[in-house]
Amino acid sequence: MISIILVSAGGALTAMCVETNTGDHIAVTAEAFATGSILMAVVATLVGLIALLTNLDNVANIGQAFAACFLCPLRAAVYKFLCNLIITSRS
Repeated sequence: MISIILVSAGGALTAMCVETNTGDHIAVTAEAFATGSILMAVVATLVGLIALLTNLDNVANIGQAFAACFLCPLRAAVYKFLCNLIITSRS
């Protein structure tokens, strides 16, 4: 659950910070959202890897760290695909 919040928040913050001087505001915002979600997924993956490596002696906590490590890039890829659909449908 935390991975979808991290990836969505990273994309939303990046999309809110973008300035558009062009006419296609939706495409620029979608591209910024996709970029922000990918960057946040990289950060969350590194945090998940660190948590995974620190909990190697406790087998019960490995599943949560493994999920955080690999679900964040998956969700970012889905967001990137959806944003690319928006961008290509606008052009």
